[in-house]
Amino acid sequence: MSRVTLKSSTIFISVGNKTEVYRSVADVPPSLRKKLEQSTNGINSATILIADRKGKEEIVRAIRGLPSNLRSKLSTSLREDAARAVRIDLALRALAREENLEPTEDEIDEELTTTAESMNVSADLLRSNLRDTGRVVTFRSEVAKMKASRWLNENVTFIDPEGVEIDPSLLKAEEAVEPAESDDVDA
Repeated sequence: MSRVTLKSSTIFISVGNKTEVYRSVADVPPSLRKKLEQSTNGINSATILIADRKGKEEIVRAIRGLPSNLRSKLSTSLREDAARAVRIDLALRALAREENLEPTEDEIDEELTTTAESMNVSADLLRSNLRDTGRVVTFRSEVAKMKASRWLNENVTFIDPEGVEIDPSLLKAEEAVEPAESDDVDA
């Protein structure tokens, strides 16, 4: 049986003998919202926390000053992603060096123009910005890694888990498969 979780907000505001129900703070009329803000920031205000079991565990950990399980999981995930990105970066740099894939000035200019267009700025402005911020070497390195990535796609044979070679055309996302034309044509 599948499990469905429904999250919703309900805000009850009582003033005098009258109670109103709102779905969000944005639905509360401005004058009442101002009173709500003043009362919740006052000396007699309190915070009410409503949480499920996991939320309760996180609240208890926070009160005790213990590290959050969620924060630990996020930190671990980010660390693993960063380590993978560094390995890929180093591998592409090594491949570019080993296969003499250092970009030419024309290739750098071409990529600079493409990048500038995607940013809606002029190539001259981007070139000036790279020079002024000391990132020319970094940009050159990025172009070399792009060349290494292209080299890999052109020179590596991909094999599926059963050891069968994968047709490279199946791996190219930018190529659209055209439907076959039928011999039956309505005139």
